[in-house]
Amino acid sequence: MGKITNLGKTWLHKARLYWLQRGADESYRAYLTEQFERSLSKSTTPLQSTRLIDRLFEAVPITSDMSVLCIGSRNAAELDYMRSKGAKQVTGIDLHSESPDILVMDMHHMKFPDAHFDIVYSSHSLEHAYDAALVIKEMIRVSRNGAAIAIEVPIQYETRGSDRFDFESAEKLLSLFAPFVDQVLVSEEHPPFSPMNRYSTPIARVVFTLRKQPA
Repeated sequence: MGKITNLGKTWLHKARLYWLQRGADESYRAYLTEQFERSLSKSTTPLQSTRLIDRLFEAVPITSDMSVLCIGSRNAAELDYMRSKGAKQVTGIDLHSESPDILVMDMHHMKFPDAHFDIVYSSHSLEHAYDAALVIKEMIRVSRNGAAIAIEVPIQYETRGSDRFDFESAEKLLSLFAPFVDQVLVSEEHPPFSPMNRYSTPIARVVFTLRKQPA
């Protein structure tokens, strides 16, 4: 039975990857394959850090009716932690999913309607984008006016393989969302292996509200 289950999962993974790659050029298909395999290999990894979630919910009073999007979920650990903090309507997306709470979706081409979420969260996902500007455009599109955006990325590191972008600083990361940044609630950088950063590279962490309509 275990062997059949494993074969079934392998077939399902290949089918999902094929579906994601439909109509893509060779370069983008190669990118999706690399990122899909990376996501699959980390699908059982425990939640590495709760710092961004904690900082987000310190800055933004959460209510049960707020809708939250978690980009690059891998598994339900981040979603479960958000629920423990009071968020009830939490949706994750990733190239791979074994949880009903995580939709198989490409962050470059989200299937959600415009102005759908109150919070959009991305921890260590944006640096893996094929086209970061397109992902940012999608994040803005699916956010409601006044929504909170929370992002954490590595900075000042060597890009290679699936690690494709160095955003250099919190300030430069925020500048990519101009002119839609309203109020900056969190903007911080932390060195590696420090009390606020368990990773081996420096990180930038930002939380801000979005202004999609003229003041």
